[in-house]
Amino acid sequence: PHGVISMGAVINFATFATGFDKKFPGVNVHLLTLASNFYIPLCREWILGMGLCDASKETCHNILKKGKGESIMLAVGGAEESLDSHPGSYKLTLKERKGFVRVALKAG
Repeated sequence: PHGVISMGAVINFATFATGFDKKFPGVNVHLLTLASNFYIPLCREWILGMGLCDASKETCHNILKKGKGESIMLAVGGAEESLDSHPGSYKLTLKERKGFVRVALKAG
């Protein structure tokens, strides 16, 4: 699921393929990924070209403090959640993932 969710996010938010920009004008979505993805040759260039940013707390704060319309898209469960997938069930990995809530509260 993580790969499916991530590719769905890329298609919806890093391209104009689904018309998100027309349905939600003025909302600038910044798709976030693991910083380690920027160390993979050729992958780095592709994700930079798509406009992805690393998912660090600092990056989240910098994007959100730009002002109105700026938003971030983050797959909160990450790889841990993807490895715990089973047909017919949905198990969210949120118990230890509270940093995104703190970022949202700080950003307002």
